[in-house]
Amino acid sequence: MDLATVLSVHRLLTDHSFQYLIYGGWGLDIICGEQSRPHGDLDLFFWHRDYRRLRSVLAAHGFTGYELAGRQLVVKAPFRADMVFLDDSRAEQIVGMTSVFEVRVPRRGLRDWTYGVVEGHALPVGCVELVVRLSGHSPNSRPSDQALLDQIMARCDRRLLAEIEHRKLPYDDENVAWTAC
Repeated sequence: MDLATVLSVHRLLTDHSFQYLIYGGWGLDIICGEQSRPHGDLDLFFWHRDYRRLRSVLAAHGFTGYELAGRQLVVKAPFRADMVFLDDSRAEQIVGMTSVFEVRVPRRGLRDWTYGVVEGHALPVGCVELVVRLSGHSPNSRPSDQALLDQIMARCDRRLLAEIEHRKLPYDDENVAWTAC
């Protein structure tokens, strides 16, 4: 997963008017302004209201993968991407669930998308505090991510960071009902 691929995904999503944000390893790199290491995938958040439309757009563009119905799309080809959906209700806490974790973000944490710039390209990373909070909790997190986290902690609103909750969910891939996209 190189920057050119990230940019092509960004163009596809913006061409179809999706509001999304990048988290995970690419989120950290975009916040820092440079690619720090090779990435095997791209992690994205979307609003749940766009779930069906996104699934249709991906299928129309030849993407293949799987879904955890209503919660997560996993793109397997032409590249690897995990697409998680946030509940956009009027509640004070916005909830997102994947096969690995549940996250609760105060509404004020996602009021406006934040952009990071990498190699001259502005890309949506959303709430910097959310990227920081989730880093290190995915099965794909790397120990080297801590150095990047240390670089961006000064940019975080400490109060908001403390209000973002996450918890790991039990994961048993034999009990997860996956269906082809």
